[in-house]
Amino acid sequence: MRSTPMSARVRAARAAFLSGDDDPAGVRSQIVQSWRRCRMSGVDADRPDLPFLPDPEVGTSKLYLAAQPILERCAERLLDANSSIVLADRRARVLGRWSGDRALDRSLEQANVARGFLLAEAVAGTNGIGTVLEEGSPVKIVGQEHFAEQFAHFTCVGSPIRHPMTNQIEGVLDIACRDAQNDRLLLPMAMEIASEIEHELYLHSSERERALLESFLREVKTSSRPVVSMSEQFMMANTAAARLLDGTDKVVLWEQASLAVTSHRERSLELVLGDGRPVRARCRPVELDTRTIGVVVKLDPGSLGETAARRHPAVATAGLDG
Repeated sequence: MRSTPMSARVRAARAAFLSGDDDPAGVRSQIVQSWRRCRMSGVDADRPDLPFLPDPEVGTSKLYLAAQPILERCAERLLDANSSIVLADRRARVLGRWSGDRALDRSLEQANVARGFLLAEAVAGTNGIGTVLEEGSPVKIVGQEHFAEQFAHFTCVGSPIRHPMTNQIEGVLDIACRDAQNDRLLLPMAMEIASEIEHELYLHSSERERALLESFLREVKTSSRPVVSMSEQFMMANTAAARLLDGTDKVVLWEQASLAVTSHRERSLELVLGDGRPVRARCRPVELDTRTIGVVVKLDPGSLGETAARRHPAVATAGLDG
């Protein structure tokens, strides 16, 4: 395969980086930062040793069940696109691969882009799955931008798959093609497919979770303040609340807010966060079929004075996984 000027330039920059040049020219800063993480993790650029983590229950995972019918349909569209789709979980473990190109499929298999192999950046180097999880956003890795040589013949674009209920990353949708192809439409396609899977995850959610989400969204639309929706097994927060609360704060908040669930009526609380900031919390129960299933909490930081802060210290308790 003949190198393009861009790939030759990146190859030279990668060789320079591996020889000790910490700031190679002509490479995107996002890629250089990934290379630095790989070097710090001790990734072998010639042939990384990828862990193999088989899971006989993979076909029953929520992510796989939501994604499989979508990816089977997409694979049919890729028959003429010379591309393959790879699904990985939040650990960067490959759950499955759907291909429209048998030769490409064999190449990916030989590179260990196969079910059960772990492609976390810390072990596999810069790639369209592990680097997506490190960045928390869509990523395109072209040819020699991969840290490990075994992936340098591919262009890979990946998009995180976030659970619509919690906004937590559940996995990664990656599309791989040959490096020479370098199709600029692949990244938008990966993002679109990831979005379809996210919608399917929402449909697979329980009725209780959907009711909590809808109550949360209604509150967020009418308020710019920190908002949290929670139950014993479930929690979501807007950006303002996520910045405000740490793990201990969430435990304390649920312990107090759960009283609104058991009493079936709205409550106002005065709390002090772990960093000493006082907050006032308005807790509104969420009902489903006459049952109280959780609570939506709107927080008002700094609304309590110093006296109240001394009177209501935060105490860490068990009961909610942050």
